[in-house]
Amino acid sequence: MSNALAAVTVARPFLWISLYAIGGWCWETIYCSLIAHKLVRRGFLFGPACPIYGAGAMLVWVTLGWIKDWYVMFIAGATIASVMEYATGWILEQLFHQRWWSYESLPLNIHGRICLASALLFGSFTLLVNLGLQPTIITLCDQLSANQQILLATAITIIFCIDLAASIIKHCLEANNERATRLVQTIRRQSS
Repeated sequence: MSNALAAVTVARPFLWISLYAIGGWCWETIYCSLIAHKLVRRGFLFGPACPIYGAGAMLVWVTLGWIKDWYVMFIAGATIASVMEYATGWILEQLFHQRWWSYESLPLNIHGRICLASALLFGSFTLLVNLGLQPTIITLCDQLSANQQILLATAITIIFCIDLAASIIKHCLEANNERATRLVQTIRRQSS
């Protein structure tokens, strides 16, 4: 596979997802910090990224980009993102016995994992992605050469994998997960 083809098929979409994940982390950190009147660290990962935003942005762009009626796109995006948010919240709770967010204090919520206000926000983000942001991100990434895109995507992937592994171990330890505890003990013994 040529570098140009690799950049187009793998690196570019990964860069797009990464930009949305970092943007989502920034959005959540700023919003939650303003509400709490103090700096609030957001997300599952140690680093500044919320992968659900990257995955969600790509999903609504790929599946809804062809829709011409903005209100249909809004409702479909709100629905898709809410299903993703509910599923992600449930999975994280089952695996790590923690909640990373709760909408229990807001009206029209379902088990505190999703609510009408967040669905409306996600519908708005869907319009933002499909009607303006994604074309801008494509143009921005296209200013890099194929080799630069591949190098940047590779570096981000390595950092993300290290962050994900460390975050999973940390959250497993917090949840008193026996496998994580044994893994950390094994690592400590081998490094001694």
